[in-house]
Amino acid sequence: MRLGELPSPRGRCSRRHGSRRTPEKDGVTANAVAWLAGAPVILETPWSPTGWWVRGTAVHRLWFGGPRRTDDRIGAPYAVRSARPRQDREVTEMNPVSTHVATARDIVVGGTQVLATVAGAPLLRRRYQRWGATQAEIERPLPGDDLVPDPQIRSTRAIDVAAPPERVWPWLMQLGWGRAGLYSFDGLENLIGCELHSADSLLDDIAPLEVGGLLRAGPPGYPAWQVMRIAEPHHLVLLAVDPRASEAGRMVETADAGDSSSWQWVLEARAGGGRTRLITRTRTSYRPGASVLWHVIEPISFVMERRMLLGLRDRAEAAEVVRR
Repeated sequence: MRLGELPSPRGRCSRRHGSRRTPEKDGVTANAVAWLAGAPVILETPWSPTGWWVRGTAVHRLWFGGPRRTDDRIGAPYAVRSARPRQDREVTEMNPVSTHVATARDIVVGGTQVLATVAGAPLLRRRYQRWGATQAEIERPLPGDDLVPDPQIRSTRAIDVAAPPERVWPWLMQLGWGRAGLYSFDGLENLIGCELHSADSLLDDIAPLEVGGLLRAGPPGYPAWQVMRIAEPHHLVLLAVDPRASEAGRMVETADAGDSSSWQWVLEARAGGGRTRLITRTRTSYRPGASVLWHVIEPISFVMERRMLLGLRDRAEAAEVVRR
């Protein structure tokens, strides 16, 4: 009997029952450690469908721990290893098993976060309204604040991105239904018919958003925003419109019905232009009697927008790693 081999129940030597460490076992252990540390990993062991994307976060970061900074990644080798452009993962994305797993994960993870946030909203509301943002960012004026001058609900959230603003901007410009998706919990959103499929690469056949155009969260009848202002690569300002609008020229602003909501995105260069501070703000006013509805929508919107910020950051950073 050789070292590392144990006799099988039939008395034969078998490596299947051995305790010798193998590269496969080392890979599983390393992936598990990276997952617990909060690093993105890809399971590439023989027993898993190639390219399953497992997004791990430490428990204390699950909802309200703030955005995870780039230099806080303990599993850096695995983050780099997972930074692959979409074309290198096309086989994975067409794999029905992998697709179903991703959808189920979105539903379970996203659904759990929604339920927990809605249940804890009375106590956690102040925290999720300012997730990741500094006090100075919350108090400062941003482009588009004038569109909803007296909001009843407001939020300012922010995240750091390890890529310059001009590299982050194209990911923002392809947002929307029928475009590159919203980089959020697609599986959860598609349960209500949004038909969103978030892209992991920049799409050449998608025209950038333009002033007067529409950014949709789903087919006609689902939430939509008109592009009010664009200053590349600094800010994008959106204003909610009637979900029934089918084209920019026929839009009816929700303000006409007593509701008005702006969605503002600001990109600021940091660290000599090599990093981006991504800030998003919403300002909402609503008609009398709609307070309960909006206070239910608010925590749900936080969960989806938080995932959107993380998804946008991860895509921009992964593309930057590949570019380097």
